[in-house]
Amino acid sequence: MFSLVSGILLRRPPGFEPDRIAVVTSTDPAPAFQADASQVSVPNFLAWRESNHVFSEMAAGDVYRTASLTSQRESQAIRAAAVSANFFNVLGVTAERGRTFSAGEDQPGKDHVVLLSHQLWEDSFASDDSIVGRTIRINRENYTVVGIMPSGFRLLGYGSKLWLPLVFGPADQGPAAHRDRSLYLFGRMKPGVTVEEARAEFATLAQRAQQGFPEAEKGWGATARTLPDFLIYTFGIRSGLAVIMTTVGFVLLIACANVSGLLLSRATARRKELAIRASMGAGRLRIIRQLLTEGLVIALLGGGAGVAISYWGIHFVRYSVSSNESMADLELHLDTNVLLFSLAVSMLCAVLCSLAPALRASRADVATSLKDEGRTASSGQSQARLRTVMVTGEIAAALCLLIGTGLLFVGIFRIEHQNLGFQADHLLTAGITLDDARYKEADHRIEFVRALVSKLRQIPGSVRLAGRGCWQSDTSY
Repeated sequence: MFSLVSGILLRRPPGFEPDRIAVVTSTDPAPAFQADASQVSVPNFLAWRESNHVFSEMAAGDVYRTASLTSQRESQAIRAAAVSANFFNVLGVTAERGRTFSAGEDQPGKDHVVLLSHQLWEDSFASDDSIVGRTIRINRENYTVVGIMPSGFRLLGYGSKLWLPLVFGPADQGPAAHRDRSLYLFGRMKPGVTVEEARAEFATLAQRAQQGFPEAEKGWGATARTLPDFLIYTFGIRSGLAVIMTTVGFVLLIACANVSGLLLSRATARRKELAIRASMGAGRLRIIRQLLTEGLVIALLGGGAGVAISYWGIHFVRYSVSSNESMADLELHLDTNVLLFSLAVSMLCAVLCSLAPALRASRADVATSLKDEGRTASSGQSQARLRTVMVTGEIAAALCLLIGTGLLFVGIFRIEHQNLGFQADHLLTAGITLDDARYKEADHRIEFVRALVSKLRQIPGSVRLAGRGCWQSDTSY
């Protein structure tokens, strides 16, 4: 499980000094999930880029686009992002092959260039080095490949496979465009500027936008987070990982209590041996060190076996989350963090399991132990109390796990059976992205939707159809 923590919470984003990159988002006045991580409108980006005093450079990205890539007479929908020409300069990332976008390539007429991810380059173009400089078909138009990004360039939760220039038309910059929020803003903070200062700066700029455009900006604010914090926050898995690691910790405590009880019984059986060692001059500290060393060997062997099993467990986790594109893009493997964590946990378990038996055995009276040769390993009153404490702790931890598991199942049941306000049984949804090459005009899009609905109604078993869309470029229905 710690491989998930290492792959999500401990992995630094790509680029130069990602902690010096701030991501600016809008704050939605309406109650919503992660309302303070909403996108920003194009007019606000253009205005804030010129008027802020905390960023040395500022870029924008529309990271939720879909592109149609045509290769070898087959088309496939690819997760894409449209970014400003300086986006990669702000992040401090360079291309593995070729180059990133140049200044001016986000202007109309100069924007038919594209950057490919390393995975897309391998899967769709067979790692062909000559692809740089060649033309490929995207959204029924020709784009020149200018570069291939490194394999390690992945933003958590935003698994774009290609990047296009972000182009603004006249309609994107008018007053009505304040209602269309589709951009995340990325800025590199000036030396000495903190993220708190950046947050205060953009909160002030958001208030100015409210005063200038009250109809569209009323109640909307702005905030800023460092790039690592933003990626983890929007991925929305921090609480889930905390629950998982807490559960694993309870299971580990139960296992330690069990092993500690076994070592306590073993130390009692070796009472005469330890008494002989003490009579020959072995001090109490030396006996404790011996028993702790034996426990450490056992813990390291168990930790090594756990690491070996986790190698296969990671493959199982990858397979289990492969249906989720964001989770499938995670780099889960036995990295240095996982190995160091396993070593630290093994040593901690050795102390937890061996310390109490070692202290108990080192306090035994030498003369009594040597005389009572015929006695069995029956516990004294103090040892019985220690075992009682261990068993009670195990029962308490197991009870907490059972209660937590029960509450989890109840929560899942309520989520699956909650009243959504509509009948969800036998309901299918689909999204369609229409490119500008063929469906630039609204009339063409309406005609396509009507023809599609007519064909879908002819499918046996389909009862009702409904659609929703807005008439802008790259619109989804």
